[in-house]
Amino acid sequence: MTLDALIAGVSAWFDAALPDHGIYALMAFAFIAGLARGFSGFGAALILIPLGGAIVGPKLISPILLVIDGIATLGMIPPAWRGAN
Repeated sequence: MTLDALIAGVSAWFDAALPDHGIYALMAFAFIAGLARGFSGFGAALILIPLGGAIVGPKLISPILLVIDGIATLGMIPPAWRGAN
């Protein structure tokens, strides 16, 4: 399976499974969870998993949060690497 086929399949699933207001609500919940993580350093999962899980289910929202947090953490690696002894 190529990356293009995977992206097309996921996109088709979101289009079929979620109405537009579901996608907008999921984006709003992710934004609020990101604000909480930005201000406090933790808490994104405490907000996004219950709220997003109500829309797409916990089996799908958990990997989504893992990818989002992984990408957000990549930006913190270079400064931490330079500051490490």
